[in-house]
Amino acid sequence: MNELSKLLRSSGDTKAENRQAVLRSVMAKPGSQRDLVRRTGRSKAMISSAVQELRASNVFLPRRGGREDVVRMGPTHGVVVGVELGFQHTYIVARRVDQDYDQAMSAVLETGAEAAVWPATVAARIRDLVGLVGDGAEELTTVGLAIPRMVDPRTQELTPPLLPPWENQPAPGDLLAQKLGELTGQEVQVAVDNDANLGALGESVYGGYDRETLLYIKVSTGVGAGIMIGGIVVRGRLGIAGEFGHMVVDPQGRFCACGGRGCLETIVGADRLVEQAGVVTGTGVSGHSQNLEDLIRRADRGDLVCRRVLTEAAGHLGRALGSVCNLLSPDVIVIGGTWGTAPAAAIVLPACSAGLNQTAMPATHGDDFQLCPTRVNYAGAHGALIMGIQGARSE
Repeated sequence: MNELSKLLRSSGDTKAENRQAVLRSVMAKPGSQRDLVRRTGRSKAMISSAVQELRASNVFLPRRGGREDVVRMGPTHGVVVGVELGFQHTYIVARRVDQDYDQAMSAVLETGAEAAVWPATVAARIRDLVGLVGDGAEELTTVGLAIPRMVDPRTQELTPPLLPPWENQPAPGDLLAQKLGELTGQEVQVAVDNDANLGALGESVYGGYDRETLLYIKVSTGVGAGIMIGGIVVRGRLGIAGEFGHMVVDPQGRFCACGGRGCLETIVGADRLVEQAGVVTGTGVSGHSQNLEDLIRRADRGDLVCRRVLTEAAGHLGRALGSVCNLLSPDVIVIGGTWGTAPAAAIVLPACSAGLNQTAMPATHGDDFQLCPTRVNYAGAHGALIMGIQGARSE
């Protein structure tokens, strides 16, 4: 059986780099050689040569019968992990690279970035999942971490301004790597990126869209966007691309934590929606704990105030997305986060679509355009898992 840690090593020459690109793409998701050409940007001849070589060394399974040749990993020791760290919840997925993504084991923790204990809690759950998926915690090989902050892809450091809860503490990737090292007794590299970027990556790879340009809009506590063009995450200068929640939609509106005024997030962010519902009812969200999930549950049960708050916010989001359509003309816009799952999606998507149609030029979103809820459970965590594979050191 192959060892994942050894497979990820490379001699550094061009042929080895090409082989690594093919190998890591198949680790993320099995596919035909045509798929691998599209995903890696390598030539058909190079893909064919790499696949033949990796099959000959039993890294890939032999070719099976059938019209389309699907390239798959052979039996491989080693577990890969993806983590999406939110403010209130954390999502973890873990699998072997010879398993399909929907075979991953998952965990949801009621611990988020605002809790000081999150590194120890998350590391312990990762250790437990790796033990269940593999033969022990020592099989942990790569870890990717999605966080709700801007990350410079060149340095893996947070991009200023450093907002709570990380303004006065080490980078979250370093914190998690330290705790994992203490628990497993081995050095663990943690690759870090923005949660919306990795949500876009997870949706693009596993959502079955097969389209050129995909936007992933995460709406939960805040609002963020991930942009995929040609299978590549568009991160921009210093990793700031996709800060959709800080698009100014009302210059005379509320001040935002980013230092701006009238940002979209001040209108559709969770705190604002809960506040609006509480002002009308006079009791927070009808006497329950004041959070977005409660508001959505009330709306789903027929609460007229909560439903109106959500649909008006969705209209604002849609009108902002219409302007984005005029700029990028995407094939697909995926609504993720709390808004992208049941029961919220059924409430907000019609109003969001109507708002988009008000501001987008018709030609930017034709008959084949899709505005849809997330198709991938824990898309950010799955995207983080892919990034961990892609970013693993190859020395």
